[in-house]
Amino acid sequence: MISVNVNADDLNLPAEIARRLKGKRVAISEIGDGFLLKPISEDPISEARGMFKAKGFTVDEYSRSKQMEKLVEDDLKDEAVKIFTTVGLSMSDAINLFLKQTVLTQSLPFPINVPNATTIQAMQDVRDRKNLNYPEPGKSIFDDIHSNDEE
Repeated sequence: MISVNVNADDLNLPAEIARRLKGKRVAISEIGDGFLLKPISEDPISEARGMFKAKGFTVDEYSRSKQMEKLVEDDLKDEAVKIFTTVGLSMSDAINLFLKQTVLTQSLPFPINVPNATTIQAMQDVRDRKNLNYPEPGKSIFDDIHSNDEE
């Protein structure tokens, strides 16, 4: 991922965005086939000071969270960031949203279907390329379905 820092005034931006960023520095990061434009804090140290206060966030937890970030596939992360960006979320916002929904619903916030034994066997058969049923030459797999329509 390529990232550069520039003065927002040097960019040709839509008027509303240019007004909000006037006089500020911005980071431009390449994400997949798009770009992310993010303002750079004038005083990042002061801004960061106390951000983990009262959250029980320790150095060990921070280290573990960074290790977890390394486990996420870069391509998968880039694709997800594109989607999050279009709806105004950062990766951190999206993860927090997922975690909050998990806690609120006391379950995963989307359905997970566990296949039954018949489905598992069918998936294994496809992988092994056995017990596969093909239509007779010159027939469509839909012929049997449509033949019931004529009755």
